[in-house]
Amino acid sequence: MNAHTPPPPAETDAAAPAPGRLAAVLVGGAVFLLAGAGLLLWASQGAAVFNDVVLAALAWCF
Repeated sequence: MNAHTPPPPAETDAAAPAPGRLAAVLVGGAVFLLAGAGLLLWASQGAAVFNDVVLAALAWCF
């Protein structure tokens, strides 16, 4: 290599997901986990208690 030869291009990892896709996967995973937690709460506490907890949480948020 002499002083006038440009360096070779940097290798890119083609297997790495794009940042937008990674964010979408993370948001989708979070939604899935929250839905799963809600189903577990409903299964263990019953519909009446589950509805009371959800409505109380929504009232606290707003």
